[in-house]
Amino acid sequence: MSIAADPITRIEPIVLRIPFDDGGSGMGITPNRWNALDIMLLRVETQSGLVGWGEGFGYVCQHATARVIKDMIAPFALGKDTHDPAAINRAAQLAFHLFGRFGITMFAISALDIALWDIKAKREGVSLGHLLGG
Repeated sequence: MSIAADPITRIEPIVLRIPFDDGGSGMGITPNRWNALDIMLLRVETQSGLVGWGEGFGYVCQHATARVIKDMIAPFALGKDTHDPAAINRAAQLAFHLFGRFGITMFAISALDIALWDIKAKREGVSLGHLLGG
């Protein structure tokens, strides 16, 4: 039985700042208290209408990670079939290895990877935890 392709048709990074009070003293591992959670969410949509969500870490570089999504990851990933998230992740890591194997490049690749696994779980009608073996 052949599987119909379901390519990526839209990729949208969403930068969020969520205010909160960490309740800390501002001493220890960080020199200041945290009063906001900065994150970069990634929304990936397929031709069939499935939507997957990924998270690209914030920690003061959420705008840079969103820019990497727009300038590098989206042009690379648009049109790719979503049935094999691991293959897309490997191809992305190979394509962008010159930009670093850590930091914002990997935050962006990871956001795409999470969104693709979310899409796969939805396509198969199972929870993401179940799909990944938990």
